[in-house]
Amino acid sequence: MYIKPFLKIQGVFMKVILLLMFVVQLSYANSSKPFWTEKASYEEGDKTFFIGTYSKAPSLEVGREKAFEGARNELMNHYQVSDTHELEMHTQMNYEEQNADGTYNVYRLLWVDNRDAEKLKGRLMLPKDEPMTPTIIPKVIQQMIYYPVDMSQQRLEDTAKEEKIADTNNYFTSKAKERLDKMQKDQERKRELANEKDQRTRELTKEKLNRERQLRQEKQARDRDLRKEKLAREKELRKEKLVRKRKHG
Repeated sequence: MYIKPFLKIQGVFMKVILLLMFVVQLSYANSSKPFWTEKASYEEGDKTFFIGTYSKAPSLEVGREKAFEGARNELMNHYQVSDTHELEMHTQMNYEEQNADGTYNVYRLLWVDNRDAEKLKGRLMLPKDEPMTPTIIPKVIQQMIYYPVDMSQQRLEDTAKEEKIADTNNYFTSKAKERLDKMQKDQERKRELANEKDQRTRELTKEKLNRERQLRQEKQARDRDLRKEKLAREKELRKEKLVRKRKHG
């Protein structure tokens, strides 16, 4: 079939428009994720932000903890320090996605004050010719080499942190158990209410059927009485008519 050149150009133009619309929709769908999830770190004013990520976490708690560790490692690499126990780190926000298999992708945005970080860097900075190798050098030896601290005090602080983490985990565990118990009680109450409603419905239906049966029986009895009265009346009338006929006959 012969197609005019104008129609060919028009068809190509429509295809280009549809392709552009698809690209715009795809870009819009991807733009729902915060911009910072694509970064490792960035500065804004007197703050430096660090991003930690963790994919396929079995729960949000695990994902948040692992993402925090990732952001903390980004901070240590950025400032080339061996530890951050003296630095106050703030969580700006979390971005969380649930995967189809029930796992979670967690992004955590931390920030530190640049002035505090610079002070920390002056005390805990690693030697320039010595890379940070926490997997090779034990943490206690790193502490003894890179900064002088009271080890007994450090152990107390570490113990306090561990106890705080344990208390936090116990708190969230108890809260989760309370929520689970409440959900179970709510479900049991709903089942009880549903059973009560069904029972009441059955009772009302039974009462209605009994009432209808009683009404039918009463109606049938009245109809029988009426028929009997009608037959008796007709019989009486025939009898009276026969008596009158005999008299006149």
